[in-house]
Amino acid sequence: MSTPEELLCSRKWRLQRGAWMLWGWVPFAFTAWVGYLIIGIRARNWKWIAAAAGFFIFGTAFFFTISWFGNTFGGEKGDPYPEPWGAISGAVLVTNLLVWIGNAAILQWFVNRKWLLWRAHHDKRLSTPWYATATAGTAQSAAPAPAPERVNTAIGDALAAPTTPTTSPPPPPAPVQAAPTVGASPLDVNSASEAELAALPGFDATTAAQIVTARSQAGGFRDVTELVTRAGVKPHLLAGVQGQVTVTPAPSTPQPPPPAAPANGRRLEF
Repeated sequence: MSTPEELLCSRKWRLQRGAWMLWGWVPFAFTAWVGYLIIGIRARNWKWIAAAAGFFIFGTAFFFTISWFGNTFGGEKGDPYPEPWGAISGAVLVTNLLVWIGNAAILQWFVNRKWLLWRAHHDKRLSTPWYATATAGTAQSAAPAPAPERVNTAIGDALAAPTTPTTSPPPPPAPVQAAPTVGASPLDVNSASEAELAALPGFDATTAAQIVTARSQAGGFRDVTELVTRAGVKPHLLAGVQGQVTVTPAPSTPQPPPPAAPANGRRLEF
């Protein structure tokens, strides 16, 4: 199974996933909106869908504007448009050329970089989220190796030594117990402060603020992976702090008992 880093290093994979940019090279950017619509729907990114709508409106407006100029001032081929319509048509054409070149040479290359990063973490070759795989690998590598068997050399030396009359055999040596290792307890994301979250490796104040805001809106996280799905933490940042963070779900708030009925002041005597 490939990792996101291996996919991003593959030139063939990048060319195949970046083929959507060919729609932007059609003259006058008439079909640039198709490429943005494809990646916007696939990644569910409303900014790219909005860009597709903008290019569609711009291309349609340019087409109808040129058609209107041709139908209104049509004549012999090569006849100039009367002023000021000649200057307006030239400005429209130059604007369209600038939008076309700016999108094909600059804008869509920046968008393609973000698209490839998203696609690398959601590729079909990854049967499970890569950060979940990294979690399992980290937990497996962090498990302590079984301690080797200890050989009691003192007993072996005693058996090899010549026997001497003694009143009682010497007591066997006490087994050596290894001192317990004390590790740092993981940080509880549901109770950690913003400063403690920002101190985690790879985290900063902005990431910590996102986590605190998402935690307040959701009433606490139920699992560590919700840092990615709810708080928007990058998967590689979560993989870098595995074993250092944990999530303790917030206990449910008990409902208060119903109020007792007020006494009517009467007393029953027998």
